[in-house]
Amino acid sequence: MLPRLLSVLLAGLMLTSYVLADSWPQFRGPAGTGSTTGKLPLQWGNDRNVAWKVELPGVGWSSPVVVGDRVFITTAVTDKQPKAKGFTEGTRDLRSMIPFGATPPNVEYRWEILCLERSTGKQLWRQTVVRKKPDIPVHPSNTFATESPVTDGRHVCALFGPAGVLCCLDRDGKELWRREFEPAPMTAGFGTGSSLALADGRVFVQRDNEKKSFLLALDIRTGKQLWRVDRDSKSSWSTPLLWRNAQRAELVVGGTGKLISYDPASGKELWRLTGIPATFTASPTADTERIYFGTSSPTTAGKLYAVKAGASGDITPTSEDTSSSFVAWTINGTSPGMPSPVVKDGLLYLAGSGFLTCIDGKTGERVYRSRLAKTRSIAASLWIVGDLLYVLDEDGTTQVFKTGPKFEPVARNQVEGLFWATPAVAGNELFLRSADRLYCIRE
Repeated sequence: MLPRLLSVLLAGLMLTSYVLADSWPQFRGPAGTGSTTGKLPLQWGNDRNVAWKVELPGVGWSSPVVVGDRVFITTAVTDKQPKAKGFTEGTRDLRSMIPFGATPPNVEYRWEILCLERSTGKQLWRQTVVRKKPDIPVHPSNTFATESPVTDGRHVCALFGPAGVLCCLDRDGKELWRREFEPAPMTAGFGTGSSLALADGRVFVQRDNEKKSFLLALDIRTGKQLWRVDRDSKSSWSTPLLWRNAQRAELVVGGTGKLISYDPASGKELWRLTGIPATFTASPTADTERIYFGTSSPTTAGKLYAVKAGASGDITPTSEDTSSSFVAWTINGTSPGMPSPVVKDGLLYLAGSGFLTCIDGKTGERVYRSRLAKTRSIAASLWIVGDLLYVLDEDGTTQVFKTGPKFEPVARNQVEGLFWATPAVAGNELFLRSADRLYCIRE
């Protein structure tokens, strides 16, 4: 009995180590900030350094998550599946011009979780979580499976906002628990997009909408509610960030006109910053000293903020000020847009409107702003591997830059497809999700 117990414990420790060292367990990686270690190929293309590519059923903009020998990805499937649309095509669609959004499609969808073998892309299992007609519409450029799942290696949890279902399966596809929510309308029928966040065995669920917004913490093993707080916010599409700063751990959540920090163990509010124009599409990023975030909308240029660790209470600067005791700086007209920014060695990087911008994280001063050549719309969040920065546009072109105070292009790579999903990085492998397929890039 004792040898068997020891072997089980050892296997658990090995799995935990692998999860930490060679995985991408949630949207934007292990820390939720888009940065990781490893070494990716500098060059790839349709016929170069593509270890495998597989066709995906249905449509979704959720990111893949990777742990151990498995890749998990979600999708929404229906007969006569409409193709996903890029930014320009989607905004020109007549459905995007209806003030409160189009009506939900009168067809049945199947919301599914797929498990693929990491080394080959072979499908290990495919589980339908819910089968129904959507309760809310989505924008022509959005999908019915945009929220990214999370995994700790033993469990995989997926939120399907338009269906109002959160489900947890084990690594072999067996359902362990589920929770159901009332699907709620989103601004202008844009659809949902806030991904799950995972930390210390807790799954954090942000449900900001036009009806009843709330934030929820659940035990990943049992689905038991650990805490819930109602939020005075409307529609938002960013993902909560567990910020481990120099002083404590905080769960930071963006909403309409505000950013609020909570104690991840209890849900108690720690601080808030209000008066922020518009709402959040990009998620925050952070280092141990500061957290960085911004909003944007079709009618506002937005602002970029940096908040110091250790804040408490209402830290909103007065209307005449751009900083306060905890707000390090504010920059007008410099917002991240849709792609979430990244930070490395005190330098913050944003991509949008055809430019890559680098900001000094301590002072808020612009280090450079350089044009991204031949770049279309960018929806995928930026990511950093080692000392290299990656920017993926919707045409499948990934531009690679050296991090640092100079604008230093390193490589330019392209694969076929329409790309809005944020990629995943695990060790020396890059996983790119297009509207139709999943690529594994590996030397």
